[in-house]
Amino acid sequence: MKVIIVDDEPAARGLLRDQLEEFGDLEVVAEAKNGVEAIVQINEHKPDLVFLDIQMPVLDGFDVLPYLKERPIIVFCTAFDHYALKAFDENACDYLLKPIEEERLEQCLAKVRKEQNKIENISEILTEKRGLEKIVCHQNGVHMVVWLKDVDLFRKEGRYTLAMGTNGSEYLTDLTIAHLADEINDANFFQINRSVIIRKHIVKSYRVLASGAGELDTFEHGSFSLSRSRLVDFKAWL
Repeated sequence: MKVIIVDDEPAARGLLRDQLEEFGDLEVVAEAKNGVEAIVQINEHKPDLVFLDIQMPVLDGFDVLPYLKERPIIVFCTAFDHYALKAFDENACDYLLKPIEEERLEQCLAKVRKEQNKIENISEILTEKRGLEKIVCHQNGVHMVVWLKDVDLFRKEGRYTLAMGTNGSEYLTDLTIAHLADEINDANFFQINRSVIIRKHIVKSYRVLASGAGELDTFEHGSFSLSRSRLVDFKAWL
């Protein structure tokens, strides 16, 4: 976890740095002696955690916050207890009184790690690729929405892609096989060659040919070639 220490007192910065060195998962990447330096260092290094003094010349700790491009976990460190309510109004993770006791610092870091886990979990949820759930197709000149769960396979058909439905219906879409392969985030589908994507439950059998490529049979849609470059991944997928 990357850490920045902000304090206008050199002795206070040094003491906290020495205390933090006892924790193997923390790395102090920068220090700042005033609010202006703090803004520059935090925006440059993008730390996970900042220990931020409150009373400093020109800009105090609270004045720093609006200038941060990305908000790290903030722990306010001060010799005064009357800023506590304002600190938590600013969504600080914790509020430490100087001089900082070892036990109190350990408690603080336990809270910080929990907060970091929450942030990482939320980030994973926000960045997780949801993938296509439905596609716009056309059939006999009529446009319609077809749900991915109702498709057995996609096959290149001239300049279009043919979507073959589980009920025997066939639809055309303008989306290419390459685009569909990138956007479908469903483990039930697999691209077996440059022209075909299939759903797992339609696979009846497959065999490896002398060339190293493969061939697979489906229950209702005939046989398809299996690219040699996709064979290993296909076996793992199946």
